[in-house]
Amino acid sequence: VAKPWTLYAMQMKHIFLILAVLTSYDSKGQITEAALSDKAFQFFQSDKYDSAANYYKSILKLDSISRIAYYYSQIGHCYKNTNEVDSAIKYYQKCLLIPDTMPRFNFPHRNSCIGISDMYALKNNIPLSLEYLRLAEFKFPYRKICNAGQFERKLSIQKRFALRFEKLNQIDSAISYLTPYMFQLPEDLLIDSSEYIN
Repeated sequence: VAKPWTLYAMQMKHIFLILAVLTSYDSKGQITEAALSDKAFQFFQSDKYDSAANYYKSILKLDSISRIAYYYSQIGHCYKNTNEVDSAIKYYQKCLLIPDTMPRFNFPHRNSCIGISDMYALKNNIPLSLEYLRLAEFKFPYRKICNAGQFERKLSIQKRFALRFEKLNQIDSAISYLTPYMFQLPEDLLIDSSEYIN
C-alpha cells in the first residue's frame, strides 16, 4: 500500500503535467497568432495587400484569437488598397459586428467606418458615405493618447465631410467643415501637429 505522501506526490505530478500541456498549448496558439500577424503586417507595409489579406484570413481560422475586429478591419484595408470595393465593405462591416473590446480606443471600428465611407464615396453613394462618417465621429470617436498628430486626424475627417458635401453640391456645408482649420493659430498647430512644426 502506497503511503499518503506518495499518493499526494503522484497526484501533484499529474496536475503539473496537465498544467504544462495546457500552458504550452495556449502559448503555442498565441505565438502562432503573433507570428502570422507580424508576417501579415510586414506584407501590408510592403504594399503586398493580397499576401497580407491571406495571412490575416489564416489568423481568423485559429481557435483562439485576441483581436478579431482588428483583423477584419485590416482585411478591409487590404481590399480597399487593391480597389476591391465590395470585398472591402464586406470585411469592414464584419469588423463593426464584433463587440468593441476596448471602448475607449475603438480604432478598428472607427477605421472601418471611415473605410466604408470611402468605399461608398467611390460608388457615388454619398448619403451612405456620410452616414458612416457620422458613425465614426459619434459612435466611435477618436480617443487621443497624446496631442501629436491631432491636427492631421481632425483635418483628415473634416476634409472627407467637405468632399462629400461638395459632391452633393452643398457648398456651404462643405466650407463649414474646413473653415475652422483655415484660420488655425500657428501655436495651436505646433501643439496638435506632428508635421507642421516651425
